[in-house]
Amino acid sequence: MPEVLGAVILGVVLVLVVWDPVFPSSWILRRMADSVDPERLSLDRPVVLRFELSGKGGGIYNLLVDRDKVEVATGMTDHVDLILYMEAEDFNNLILSLAGGRADEYTFRGLIISKTLTFSGDLAVFQKVFGQQRSAT
Repeated sequence: MPEVLGAVILGVVLVLVVWDPVFPSSWILRRMADSVDPERLSLDRPVVLRFELSGKGGGIYNLLVDRDKVEVATGMTDHVDLILYMEAEDFNNLILSLAGGRADEYTFRGLIISKTLTFSGDLAVFQKVFGQQRSAT
């Protein structure tokens, strides 16, 4: 009986190692959208933040922010104000660290300097959407 239990445990470990599960970035982005209160933002027009996340759990996600709603759409959009490029696993770790109070704007800057996070567009859009949220709490 112990041999069977050992074989089952070894099988489960092998499946987890080969499968290498990653927390889906889409779930984190949807929680980010839920945390933004559009009524508290001072936007003169709708903005779109695109997250192009590569690797397991990644994809192309757009955070569409308007005065009365915030939503997440997948795929390409016609207009984008800011595109953030990052590995999905690094993105997940960053957002979970920020949520847990283990990261700050200096962590964000370090990721840019190390080229773990690259972007194109207006980085001030990110500050408009998420900077005001942090100061309001």
